[in-house]
Amino acid sequence: MDKTQILEFLGWVCLINATFFFIGLLKVTVFKRGVEKQLVWLFKERAPEIMLEIPKILFFYWILIICFLLSPYLALRLFM
Repeated sequence: MDKTQILEFLGWVCLINATFFFIGLLKVTVFKRGVEKQLVWLFKERAPEIMLEIPKILFFYWILIICFLLSPYLALRLFM
């Protein structure tokens, strides 16, 4: 793979993961009641604990996107 292919790959993967992140954000904010109902149905008494952990997981996912996808993409974009 040459640099342009790596740059294009990182760009698409970053876009896809950012889309998944924003879908997760929508699930926690806009569709919160539906998600809570699904969690109660799936996990019964552990649903409130899981609901509290979801924002932490999303924050960790955002950090991973920045560190491993966005930073290399921007570095290649700037120095290419």
